[in-house]
Amino acid sequence: MEDKVNLDKSQYTKVSTKRSKDLDDALCALEERLNTDGVKPAHAPARKENVNPDMFDDPTSWQKRVIVITGASSGIGFATAHRFSLYADIVYNLCREKGEDENINFIETDVSNPESIKEAIRQIYHKEGQIDVLINNAGVGISGATEELLTTDITKTINTNLLGTIVACQAVTPIMREARRGMIVNVSCLGASYPTAFTGIYTATKKAVETFSASLRKELAPLKIKVLTVLAANVKTNFTENRIKQESNNRVYKYRMSSTIGQIELAEQNGISPGIVAEVIYKLTNRKILFGSVITVGFKNKLKLFFNRFAPRQ
Repeated sequence: MEDKVNLDKSQYTKVSTKRSKDLDDALCALEERLNTDGVKPAHAPARKENVNPDMFDDPTSWQKRVIVITGASSGIGFATAHRFSLYADIVYNLCREKGEDENINFIETDVSNPESIKEAIRQIYHKEGQIDVLINNAGVGISGATEELLTTDITKTINTNLLGTIVACQAVTPIMREARRGMIVNVSCLGASYPTAFTGIYTATKKAVETFSASLRKELAPLKIKVLTVLAANVKTNFTENRIKQESNNRVYKYRMSSTIGQIELAEQNGISPGIVAEVIYKLTNRKILFGSVITVGFKNKLKLFFNRFAPRQ
């Protein structure tokens, strides 16, 4: 009986050693493949649903996703692009300025110009042959008394925040429709749900983005294209200093506007890190099942949005 027990242990040890060796061999093969593709071994493979079905049993074969982000030179866009690039996805930044991350491909794009956006999308598709995720993040802020705002500034805000988002969605839809898969993430603003004075143009464009996304979601759902809206608020970025600010010398507006915009900017500079928003967006693109189509970032923001439903209209 004792010899039998020792024999069983010996056999068990041999089996365990063989399995360990097989695992080591598989990991070595994976590392060699990743190095051949020019990807650092520390990077994780793409999601399982992106694996070629014919090669599913081959652990060394994955397909990378192609991610297109507008306004990824700084702030939320840059943090999101960096997050995707860490996991071997091919990331493109459509913006006027190149970011600091060399792993993010840059195409100079005027997101307020429809033709510039369409040309950028054409370049990416021609090179990569696919676009898996579009993230419309580019945006410009504007504040001031409505009667004093310059028409050129209003037009720039609408074209960047709303028209640019619509055109980018138009450009990628045929590509995703043909592939029968894809995801569009439109970044909006929680403040659009409870706008304050002197921010009417900005919040109007962001609310329009949310409404547009809701309609587009219903259009594209039968085509296996997912559309999400991410609501963020009080994120510490250079968005604050880049805001278009129309100062006023009219005593009817001057002091109230200074106080209101000052409070908004203070909240932004004490806000959450853009990395938190980036993490939420990244996780959303990796989910097979999505619970909800409008995602609010931050527990406090979720509570604020919830209680705002019961607040009296002013």
